[in-house]
Amino acid sequence: MRTEHAFLAQLKSVSRSFYLTLRVLPAGARRPIAIAYLLARAADTIADSTEISAAQRLAALIILRDALENPSRQADVVTPSLIKGVKDPAERRLLESIPLVLSEFHSVGAQDKDSIVKVVSVLISGMELDIQRFHNFPQAHPIALANASELDDYIYRVAGCVGAFWTEIISRYDKALSHWDVAAMSEQGVCYGKALQLTNILRDLPEDLCEGRCYLPLDELCAVALTPQHLLEAETSNTVKPIIHKWLKKALVYYGEGEQYILAIPWYCFRLRLAALWPLLIGLATLAKIARLNCYLDVSQRIKVTRPWVYRMMILSIFCVVSNRLIKIWIADLRQQIEQAIIDP
Repeated sequence: MRTEHAFLAQLKSVSRSFYLTLRVLPAGARRPIAIAYLLARAADTIADSTEISAAQRLAALIILRDALENPSRQADVVTPSLIKGVKDPAERRLLESIPLVLSEFHSVGAQDKDSIVKVVSVLISGMELDIQRFHNFPQAHPIALANASELDDYIYRVAGCVGAFWTEIISRYDKALSHWDVAAMSEQGVCYGKALQLTNILRDLPEDLCEGRCYLPLDELCAVALTPQHLLEAETSNTVKPIIHKWLKKALVYYGEGEQYILAIPWYCFRLRLAALWPLLIGLATLAKIARLNCYLDVSQRIKVTRPWVYRMMILSIFCVVSNRLIKIWIADLRQQIEQAIIDP
């Protein structure tokens, strides 16, 4: 685990898309970002292991967070009952590797360590909120977040904070970014992360509802005479459409900040630009698929950009990434697809 090769192999087993992104980052930034990702992914695996009780999952997350500050606790994170509750072999191997990842974490420099602790702690707090909010409610009676403020707080905790972390790390290791106002760029990074998470929420809405979770705000549902339970019925799709469209538009606003973030990276840092550009293009393409749906609540629909599309996008981006004009045209085309689908579904 103490080599970059080992980290990349572990990352590839649990997230091919993030693995591809990490490969094009500045060399010095790869290690802290890989450590943070593996810790966050391990925490997410714990949080999602529903065969384990909510109390056990919350306790395991607390131990993992404590292990970031106290190396003596790293052996306490992985227990037989925790491993048994994880079905996917790659995720199980990830949990088994937590002590080694923590050892690697404790060997990084103080600045990187502080950045990792900050982002992983915020991410874990979002996972804890998810467990506390939803574990007591049966699948047939999903519960919703109360309002837009709760949703905005949630998407910050589980994704927006990553934008700030990413900015801290890459500005620390790439001299070409020495001119950046890190605080201002971090705010744009937060918005970019929020855009990606909103996309995930809108994409996974039917599936989340079937699992008892509704991330659409309750006050907005009540305004159109809906309850979270109504959303389990596909025919409710037309009634909930104005709310879906509102959050599609909000995601576009956040993606606008993400676009400015990418364009602020000097054109000659093409590897770093690629790493920042790929998630945005995939996110907008996914959002376009969502916007074109006839029924937003059909759980049988699986919304995902195809692997050939991703590979084609990656190849084309190599030729476009150094040109602000071409990046803007590409993004504008995807935005137009979404806006047109909202105006004329």
